[in-house]
Amino acid sequence: MIRCRDLTVSFGDRMVLDRFSFDVPVAGVTALSGPSGCGKTTLLRVLAGLEKPRSGAVEGIVPCQTALLFQDDRLLPWRTVEQHLTDVLPRERWGVFVAMAGLSNTIFIGIPVCTQLFGEACMPYLMLYYLGNTSVLQSVGILLVERAGSVGRQGGGALPFLRDLFTKPPILAVILSVVLLVLGLRPPEPVMKFAGYISGSVSPLALIYCGFIVYEVGLKNLRFAQGLPAMLAVRLVVAPVISLACCSLFGMEGLALQVFVVESALPVVSQVTVMAGAFGADEQYAAVGSCLSILGSFITIPILMLILG
Repeated sequence: MIRCRDLTVSFGDRMVLDRFSFDVPVAGVTALSGPSGCGKTTLLRVLAGLEKPRSGAVEGIVPCQTALLFQDDRLLPWRTVEQHLTDVLPRERWGVFVAMAGLSNTIFIGIPVCTQLFGEACMPYLMLYYLGNTSVLQSVGILLVERAGSVGRQGGGALPFLRDLFTKPPILAVILSVVLLVLGLRPPEPVMKFAGYISGSVSPLALIYCGFIVYEVGLKNLRFAQGLPAMLAVRLVVAPVISLACCSLFGMEGLALQVFVVESALPVVSQVTVMAGAFGADEQYAAVGSCLSILGSFITIPILMLILG
């Protein structure tokens, strides 16, 4: 419990807090309400150790372990985006954070979700989104996680990197599918039947995958570590809003718009956890973020579908 006893804070002749006392319970949410200038921000600054009271005492809180969201812009213009991220997140987490916030699980969770919502007609749009998402994951995503880790890739340079990117089976499969669509070619019937059987197994496999992630992490280990609430807000709320704005800007509507918005609101792509372990980044942080995003999507996706109508 946080206890404030007889706090007095003044700025010159203006008394902001005059022998103010209150208790904050350990659990729950506590709100401070009052008109502008009554001392709410001053009290928070005292609790965070940023303001020293003229008299009184604060108990039950360690200022150096307290997080405070400022009302004003606190970005430093002489520091880069990466430096700002490493100011608030350990190095082994910041690249994982950006990859989790920016990239969704478009196939393993995306296919069963979209086909259940929109039917098989959504597949061309889903594959287009997957091609873009996977290209960014295998390029920018790898670079972000690699920079956050302690183990680098073998064989640096642009040419080996591009060769590695465009020889990955998922990328090759999508490129081949696009070529077949453009040329109007249809694979032999046995191949189509086999692909249909594989497609039918995606939904149960996705459910197994979600359950395995939750089991592997363990419900008792699900903690909102630093940065994870912001990551979830971006992944599940901000990303679909940005996707909707971009689709509207380019005149996209109907099924294509709905598929793109839903795909952008899906949980964290599973490869981020794998890459974090491979490059020596914070694998546990990635696993917990992935698990929380899966659980959160069970709430956000139905709400999103209600909004989309």
